[in-house]
Amino acid sequence: SEESAQPLDVNELSAVNESANSIDEIKRDLMHSRYETARAKAWRLIARVDALPIKQRAHIEASARLLIAESFEVRSTETQERSR
Repeated sequence: SEESAQPLDVNELSAVNESANSIDEIKRDLMHSRYETARAKAWRLIARVDALPIKQRAHIEASARLLIAESFEVRSTETQERSR
C-alpha cells in the first residue's frame, strides 16, 4: 500500500521512539511485580499510538497487548506459588 511506502515524519518517528521507551518501562514494571501499573501504561501506550500508520501501530500495539497478557499470567503464577 502507499502508506507503508511513505517514510515516517519527525512526529511519527518520535512517537515510535517514545513507544519503544514505554515498552521498556512496562517490562521493568513487570519485573518489579507492578502489574497494575504495567497494564495501565500499556493501555495508555495503545491509545497514544492510534494515530500512527498501521504498520508501526500494529507492532507497538501487539507488544503492549502481549505485555498485558504476560502481566496476568505472571501474577496468576505467583499467586498459585504462594498458596502452596
